[in-house]
Amino acid sequence: MQFVVADAAGNIVVFEQREGRFVKRSTLHDPPRVHEPGEPQNYGVAWPADEHIVSLDRAPDGFCTYQRRSSDLSVTAVVPSRDNHGIASGGNGTWVVTQRGEAVDVLNVPGLETLLSPTIGTLDCPDPWIFAVATDPRGNLLAASSDGGRTESFSGEWVGHGEARTDLLDVASRQTIAMIPELAQALAFDPWRQQLVFVSNDVTAGVKCYSYAGAPLRKLQMPPEGVSAVAVTREWIITGTSGNGTLSFWAAETLEHVATVPTTDPPKAAWIVPSPDGTRFLTQAADHAVRVWEIDATERS
Repeated sequence: MQFVVADAAGNIVVFEQREGRFVKRSTLHDPPRVHEPGEPQNYGVAWPADEHIVSLDRAPDGFCTYQRRSSDLSVTAVVPSRDNHGIASGGNGTWVVTQRGEAVDVLNVPGLETLLSPTIGTLDCPDPWIFAVATDPRGNLLAASSDGGRTESFSGEWVGHGEARTDLLDVASRQTIAMIPELAQALAFDPWRQQLVFVSNDVTAGVKCYSYAGAPLRKLQMPPEGVSAVAVTREWIITGTSGNGTLSFWAAETLEHVATVPTTDPPKAAWIVPSPDGTRFLTQAADHAVRVWEIDATERS
């Protein structure tokens, strides 16, 4: 097992498992700072293909997306980015997506040439914001959720807003295949059951499952504190709870709540990344570290 980690200081580290322990295989140490101390250097990292790692970094003249060789982290391609809000891979490692303002940019791998830059929503109001993006790692689907934008008065008050929506797009055909008229806080594809797991921005609405055609299928009840992150494996839906530092496990087939475990890390899980075989997952830990979890299906409470 191998995984890649990037921290706010700009370090990028590749870990691999050897004799039951995770050890550093290659490291890109703190690059020269190009901004004020305390601001992040790295805003996201993806590992779409064995030989390519892609990161979203701060550069002297703005933000850039870097393609790096996984063996030594040397740069093999770089393109300017228009924002700093994360990165994800899809299409069996043939493309990555970065999000910005009202749209997302889909870049091919290798090379980082732009495949498409779909706008999410109708842009009836200025300053739309994309709250969540998800990709199907083994397919061509992309989901993105926008608040629709807002209109601000001269006094700084919000006096109007656009229609929130979540679009499902097929990257191969460049078509929007479904639209869900609701804003998501977090999204995750479930290719085993052909559904999109949708964490509503409204904490009273629960966590919903939609078909790839945008039809509601089923839901699980969100805890009162709300859900900040979600991930899906063949057997589990894993949610991170905002505010109380817990992770919850739900049987993916039945949506039965199986277990809730406390963490000693920051109270709001920003992301949960499962391993390809579904037996482990990663969360952020204190001081820019990464915590590796192992799922023991025999321990249920």
